[in-house]
This record gives sequence, C-alpha cells and structure tokens, in this order.
Amino acid sequence: MMKEPRIKFSEDRLQFNFDVTHNGRVIKKNMITFYKDIESITIEYCQERVGFKDYESERIVIRTKKMKTPVIYYGIKEFSWYEDYKNGLRKFAADNGIKLVDDVLT
Repeated sequence: MMKEPRIKFSEDRLQFNFDVTHNGRVIKKNMITFYKDIESITIEYCQERVGFKDYESERIVIRTKKMKTPVIYYGIKEFSWYEDYKNGLRKFAADNGIKLVDDVLT
C-alpha cells in the first residue's frame, strides 16, 4: 500500500512519483511537470494484472513532452488514492486547458 499519494497537485504543475522498468529492474522516479508540458490525460477502463489474474480496472495515462512513454497509474494498485487522482486531474485539466479524455463516468 502507498503511504502517501503519488500525484501532488499545485495550481500550475503536478508532482509525480512513478515506477519505470529499465533492464528488468523497477526504478522509482520523481518528476515535476508544469501544465504546459502535459500533452493529454486519459482516464479509461483496462485489464489490470494482480498476481496471476486479470481484473477489470481503470487507469490514468498522463502524456508529457518530457518523456517518450506515458506515466500510468492503475486503479487497483493505487486503490487508496485513485479517486483523489481522478478528481484532481479532472479539475487540473479543466483549470489549465489540458486535453482530457475521460471514458470513465464516476
């Protein structure tokens, strides 16, 4: 379980904590991104693997100009904070004119 949220919101920027897999190893990274560097935010349904089983879930996909691959947060893995992430990112996108693709109704 996460002890604190991995996305922190400011008026014009986001602070992320996320995992990157490099050469088979998981590396924890931190990044601060201003709204103008965020290309899009997508909230969508997906299949999430937990252990050896797939579950219906959701994910948040954040595409930035700073990275080639998007930052992804999964609903089950981030269960404690996931609703806060969704609501915070919806408001952040609206306030800063960021493209938001929201395929999840709640």
